[in-house]
Amino acid sequence: MVALTYPLIGNYGTNDEDAESLGPQVAGFIVREMSSTPSNYRSEASGDEYLKRHNIVGIQGVDVRALTKKLRDSGVMMGMITSEHAPAAGLEILRALPDYDSGTYARQVSTQEAYQWQMQGTRDKGRVTRTARLFIPHPSILIPPLPPPRALWCSITAPSSTFCEACASAA
Repeated sequence: MVALTYPLIGNYGTNDEDAESLGPQVAGFIVREMSSTPSNYRSEASGDEYLKRHNIVGIQGVDVRALTKKLRDSGVMMGMITSEHAPAAGLEILRALPDYDSGTYARQVSTQEAYQWQMQGTRDKGRVTRTARLFIPHPSILIPPLPPPRALWCSITAPSSTFCEACASAA
């Protein structure tokens, strides 16, 4: 799950052209307030519509700054957003899950197969000037999120999570 501390989220909306991954990598989305009316002219969907399209549960009205302070003091904590389980049942489910640092969760959100992210379009009035290629050594690395390939004028290759695990075990 991810908790965003800015008080209003989604006022720009979403559009597929600006996607920075193959899909959302969260199981839950926690915000103080989700905008119901995006204002950007490029918006294709509201935040709520985007979450629903990707089957991601969300919750708003949470004091996310207080939650952040709690996490900062206590460290990583398992959590659940649900309307289907009583608190005791939810705790049982969470206790039965693998420990957070077991690596299970990183594999779930890492790239399963290597892929290339290609630049689209041309530059300098039709002359393609792309000469660089970027290889991301681990799919979970965030360099704060890379700009789209068209901004870097290069192609980007991300390896699979199994490639990265093989590299780590060989080291």
